[in-house]
Amino acid sequence: MCPYTGTSTSHAVGAVGYKKDSKGREVWIIRNSWGKSWADGGYGFIQIEKSGAGIINVQLKPSHPVMV
Repeated sequence: MCPYTGTSTSHAVGAVGYKKDSKGREVWIIRNSWGKSWADGGYGFIQIEKSGAGIINVQLKPSHPVMV
């Protein structure tokens, strides 16, 4: 799980899905641009928080591309 719970953005990752982990917690599946050597083959997991101090920017400031 991601130990960072701050609200400042220093790097962007892409949320590519979600699942329940082996402990039954809901997690975002994220993909980083740093390549396959990062985390689990370029993918990581961040626990989905419903509210409280654990909420991070992936939930507070999501963004998405817009076709123009």
